[in-house]
Amino acid sequence: MQKIDLLHAHLCVPEGHKLNLIPVDSGCTVTNINNESIIHAEHRMSASRPVAVASKDAEAIYPDYEGFGQINTFNKYGGIKNIRMGRCICAPSVKDLLSASALTKKGHECVLKQTILEFEDPRDKLDYLKEIIKKLGG
Repeated sequence: MQKIDLLHAHLCVPEGHKLNLIPVDSGCTVTNINNESIIHAEHRMSASRPVAVASKDAEAIYPDYEGFGQINTFNKYGGIKNIRMGRCICAPSVKDLLSASALTKKGHECVLKQTILEFEDPRDKLDYLKEIIKKLGG
């Protein structure tokens, strides 16, 4: 079963809306979403500068266009919330990412949780797992 199927069991996506899952990245400086509805045509302009991706061999890429974007998301009560973004780009050759820093600059709160994969010390991983087990009642 895909994640999107699980979400549909708990969310009512209104007619005329589509549910897209886009990762939030704390290291990403600009939001990239390859969907023409994010940056409305009247807000589009030529890209002011190229973007670089976090890869050793990657060259800077010029987006197709950039501009001020907006997305709809769900609030904690299941209602739809409109989020106005700062500078967004449309670079189809780059993975869609939502910039945590760009969201906070616009006054939105971003809560990012550390995952076990980010711990380097095995003792930290074990402590993290013990904390999860304790929260689950074990």
